[in-house]
Amino acid sequence: MSQADRAALKSLGKAVKRVAAGDGTVLCPYCSNHRVQVLSMGDGRIGRCPECGPVEVGADDFEAWQIDDDWMQRSLRRALEIQSHDGIDQLADGVWRIGDIRKAPVVLARDIMRILKVPGLLDRVRVACGTTQLITPTASDVQGVPFGASVQWLRLQERFILYGDGISAIGQPECSSTSLSVDLAASVDPTLPVYGPFSEDFRWVTTPEIQGSPIRLTPMQAAIFKALWQLKGKSVPGQRVMQAAGSTSTKPGDLFKHPNHALARRAFDVLVEVNNREGLYALPCARNVSTA
Repeated sequence: MSQADRAALKSLGKAVKRVAAGDGTVLCPYCSNHRVQVLSMGDGRIGRCPECGPVEVGADDFEAWQIDDDWMQRSLRRALEIQSHDGIDQLADGVWRIGDIRKAPVVLARDIMRILKVPGLLDRVRVACGTTQLITPTASDVQGVPFGASVQWLRLQERFILYGDGISAIGQPECSSTSLSVDLAASVDPTLPVYGPFSEDFRWVTTPEIQGSPIRLTPMQAAIFKALWQLKGKSVPGQRVMQAAGSTSTKPGDLFKHPNHALARRAFDVLVEVNNREGLYALPCARNVSTA
């Protein structure tokens, strides 16, 4: 093993673990470009590399290293402040749900191509009011944001860094998981859900049961949804909602009646719980989550 390799392993610390190669071949310890067959020669072992010729092979050359999945899961949970009572569920080989942030699932995958080839894996954890946060290593052959608005892709090398014996979120070591999620979503796409199904400014709402792409709201419609969100799902009179939104109307639904706002109206009907008899309105998906 070269000095550079040893230094790299030391910097990775507990993120990697030793595994046995054990097939009679090793990566050339000099050029690392070819696997070579190893032969016993007296007291030592020799490999014949097509570039380097005969090379001496040591015992440590028969060992390989790989990412320690258990360590990675535990460290990311701490970095994202995922509650300890949330368990880890394996969705497939190399794909895990490592917990929830604000009731939205966090998924870790060794390779993003596995998710792209089997998108149904994320459907198993998707929630109506929330964004699935997917953590994978960066892939050079994947450009842009390859998922819909209901999935937020956190590239491992860009969003996290090895720090001591653990992992920290880059640029946000002291932030809560809520503020980290808001910052990341806003930096990628302003339409991405941040507060439940709503974007950071509440001008967009994502409701997969209506359509896959985000629905644009007017400033007043956004203010109504924001007011309901800040009420944390409590049932309150419509007049109180409208006062908080800065409107003189007394019925939130009135601002969604125009034919040009058909999609926004459908989103209102799906997300808002209305008690017409008592004139009460509530946003169930805002219960037990952080407010804007």
